[in-house]
Amino acid sequence: METENTQTENTNQTGAPNSFQHEIPNASVILILGIIALVISFFNSLVGIVAGVVALVMARNAERLYHQTPRLYTLSSYSNIRSGRTCAIIGIVIAILKIILIGIILGLLGAFIPWDQITHGSIQL
Repeated sequence: METENTQTENTNQTGAPNSFQHEIPNASVILILGIIALVISFFNSLVGIVAGVVALVMARNAERLYHQTPRLYTLSSYSNIRSGRTCAIIGIVIAILKIILIGIILGLLGAFIPWDQITHGSIQL
């Protein structure tokens, strides 16, 4: 009876012993890159997109590794991968929307400037 309690205490939710589980490689890096992509995309769209794409590629590889042998890895490292992936996707979307918005603003600004008067010398800038 006592050995059963000890055995159940040393296992996790998947039934694998805790001593055999370790973190998925680069799980923390993926989470950090996802957060960087999310935050930086407000300031520098290109850097946000690059960080987000790198995080997505790394997350895809890490998820493949996890799904091949899920009992070898901790659930917390898998949730870090999922969170990093989500942050990266949101960061990429924000960066792309920001680029589109800047393009629309510049296009509207260019449409309302009297270019014919500027080119003929009537208006000095």
